[in-house]
Formats: sequence, C-alpha cells, structure tokens
Amino acid sequence: MRFLFILGLITLLISCGGEQEPVNTSSSHPIIAENRHLQVELIEYSITTFEEEPVIKTIMEVTTLENEFDLEQDFFYDLTLVPTGVEPLDFELIHEEKEIKNNRTFLTAFYSIDYDADLRNQTLVSQVHIKPNYYTYNIQFPNMSHHENNLTENDFLITELNVHKQVLEFTATDIHPIKGLDVSININNEKIYPTFSTTEYDTSGHAVAGKYEFFQNIPASFDLLISRNQLIEPVWTFSLPFEPNPQQQ
Repeated sequence: MRFLFILGLITLLISCGGEQEPVNTSSSHPIIAENRHLQVELIEYSITTFEEEPVIKTIMEVTTLENEFDLEQDFFYDLTLVPTGVEPLDFELIHEEKEIKNNRTFLTAFYSIDYDADLRNQTLVSQVHIKPNYYTYNIQFPNMSHHENNLTENDFLITELNVHKQVLEFTATDIHPIKGLDVSININNEKIYPTFSTTEYDTSGHAVAGKYEFFQNIPASFDLLISRNQLIEPVWTFSLPFEPNPQQQ
C-alpha cells in the first residue's frame, strides 16, 4: 500500500504544480556489468518527477578498464529500461543527460511510468547499449622484433609472431572478419609487401595463421602493417537489474 500512497502523492503534487522529492530505492550493494574494455555501474535509481510527470530516474557510471580509450569520442551510448515481471509495463525514455568527469561518463535517464503502474515485486533492467567508434581499417604494430607474443592494437590480437630471415609468420584473432587481410612491413619508411604468402583461417572467420615471405631479410626492428578487409559494427549491451520497490525502504 505504501507504493500506492507514493503514486498518489506524486499525483497530488502534479495537480498542485509542486516538486516531488525523489523516492530513492538504490541498492546497498554494487550493481555492475563489464566487459574487457568498460565497466558500467548503476549508481542510483529513484521514483521522482520530471516536468511534473512521474518517472523512474537512473544514473549509470561508465569507466574504462583500459587507459587508451576516450569516453567522449570513442563510444556512442543508448539507454533502455526493460521489465522482467509478468505485469505488462512500458517505459519510455523521455530525457537523458551525459556528463564526462574525471575520465568517467555519467548517464542519467528519465523514464515515464503510468500512474497506475504496480512496481511491487518487479525487477527492472537498466540497459546501456554502447557502440565502439574507434575501429579502423589500418593498424600499425611499431618496433616489432623477431619474436613477439600477445600484442594488441585496435582489438586485433597477435598471439604469436616469429621471423626467420625473410619469412614472417604469425597467428592472430580479430573481432572483425579476418579474411582478406593485407599484410606489409615498413622498413626505413618504405612499405614492402610479401612476394609470397599462405594463410589458414578457422571456421569462425576470426582467427588466422599466416606465413609471409619477403624478397629480403627482415631487420631486427620493423613496423608491421595490417589492413582489414571488413569492419563490423558491434554493440555491447550492459544489463543492470534492480527492484524499484519502496516497500523495502
């Protein structure tokens, strides 16, 4: 009954043109989702009003797990709120805000709710959809030696690389389709292509074992140049469940 009282209070305040203090229902334990690049935490959720309408407000904090990323330039963000209970509910994103501070992105969202919506015993999922914007066709691995392991540039991973005289061999994986790679080396600012190459791909199309033979011996230090043939547009979805139940307060 307390929830019905809160909604009744919101309705009363709307009719009077007043401001509603948030009913903060934030969890006492961290609500976090992450991949190997980013961590997303739901740091606040509440039942409040926005422009005199009852809303659910969420605030997410996005932090990078790798220093190479620019949270402002390297990612696009999209927000949704999804119910998981049997009660049919529909939430519309009516306003969102983004703030970059101390290498963190704070995403604030306001979702409209019906006056008669019953959120008791409901689990909602705040979803942050993040599209990386930093992928490039051309990748450079600078200052390579004749034996390298586990090198990553632009999410292209060379698991092992070996050079013997004029022959370069490596195994690699990529988030993008890896077939059709263009491989060359840079020596003294001269781009050199192999005279002969053989490649084997795994069934997923995202891993390769390649052997590349050049017309001259490869020096002790060189730049490896990789050109992708295709880029996909992945979207990472971070799901953060919570229960907006004022009766638990």
